[in-house]
Amino acid sequence: KGVQRIERLEVDEHVYHPHSDEAIGQAIQGLEIERFDWRKTDMAVTILHGMSSTRVLHLYSSGNDAVLRSWSAPDGLGKLQNVSV
Repeated sequence: KGVQRIERLEVDEHVYHPHSDEAIGQAIQGLEIERFDWRKTDMAVTILHGMSSTRVLHLYSSGNDAVLRSWSAPDGLGKLQNVSV
């Protein structure tokens, strides 16, 4: 308790039983995370919108066109102004 800032968050996700996007969103809610590397394929971009302090973001894709389009949409990753992907 009391943690507000994490320099680097790195999570090896289980391939067959990954955390839901909602669970990930709840886990990172209210935290400032400078480097975010949660190894979940096709993570929803909406859970990342609150990460304004994140500078480095690692994303993992299965090649799903819908996910890639959501990441590249105007309201997608472009909303994260401090991030280098």
